[in-house]
Amino acid sequence: MLHQIRKMVGAVLLAIRYGTGEDAIRFMLRTKENMHIPKAPAQGLLLQQPVFSGMSEKLQKFGNEALSWEPFQEKIEKFKDEFIYNSIFQETTAENVYVF
Repeated sequence: MLHQIRKMVGAVLLAIRYGTGEDAIRFMLRTKENMHIPKAPAQGLLLQQPVFSGMSEKLQKFGNEALSWEPFQEKIEKFKDEFIYNSIFQETTAENVYVF
């Protein structure tokens, strides 16, 4: 499970950049063999919106409100636009990160 998301993105980058195709990705997902799949760089990966449905259910059982991002959505989008996306763009272009 270590680096799972980075390896999933790495597999997609392999398929797109080097034309390994859909069959290769299906094989990677189904095989029980250990395979070396390159990790995508951490730069540029963003956990867009975490989901806390289990925690929300527990809170509601005790009479609390469910967790929701809705009241903060406008502020979240503004923060991502002003800080996160700009930072990702600057870092990935300065370091030429997505060159396999």
